Amino acid sequence: MSGFTARVQGHGRVDWSPEDIDAYAAGLRAVHVPAGRWLPHRRTRCADCRAHWPCGWAGWAERWRRSLTRRAAKP
Repeated sequence: MSGFTARVQGHGRVDWSPEDIDAYAAGLRAVHVPAGRWLPHRRTRCADCRAHWPCGWAGWAERWRRSLTRRAAKP
């Protein structure tokens, strides 16, 4: 499949295939996780980048995943 232009966390605008972006987002979701138990009203940090949870990397990956779910559900 040919690439299309998309904004990817940490890379800016890229011409990657959707499958490549899916794989990148899955990798981010695998490593950018809460350090310890996550509680909604308590400051938690990302185990990988140590930013406050949810970090920007995990947020981007989740938004990408949700956009794919919505797109797949449309008739």
